[in-house]
Amino acid sequence: MIEVRLGSARARLWENGELPRLTGEPAANRQLAAAPPALSEITSLAVEVAIPRGGVVSYGLLGATFVPDATGSLSISVLSGDGQPFTRALAGPPEEVMIGLANEYVDSVINGILAGTMAIPAIPGGSLVTDRAAHGAIGSSALLFRELAACVTRLVLDGSEPWQDALRQELHLP
Repeated sequence: MIEVRLGSARARLWENGELPRLTGEPAANRQLAAAPPALSEITSLAVEVAIPRGGVVSYGLLGATFVPDATGSLSISVLSGDGQPFTRALAGPPEEVMIGLANEYVDSVINGILAGTMAIPAIPGGSLVTDRAAHGAIGSSALLFRELAACVTRLVLDGSEPWQDALRQELHLP
């Protein structure tokens, strides 16, 4: 895990295996046309943010795994559900952070993934699954999860820019 400060915000980049994976049936699926696979490696990461905004700290964590293949399409799956408390979260009390993605954020994650694919030069073929997430009872929002999804998509499918730059751009941070 790598932790940085971006202005008053704090962010973490989690790598494969550092967080528990969500399981179960996808809450949403999409298919997009894709270019021949330019990526040959499985890519898996998660981004966590805590952004002070007035008296509230916006909080979210979202991760995805991309497995390339030669199907000529990108299969997108969003897993959701609530799990156990996430005690290692960037957000502190009074926030109560739970592992999982609340169903109310699923559409925002899909919209963010679609926005993220528009920001990369060529969509690679394969499977993209949002398989790690955490949300807070107070500071999480649909907008934040849309922005996180766009950032994670850019990093997992393209990865040509530093993660902090993608985060700054998608979350409008200094």
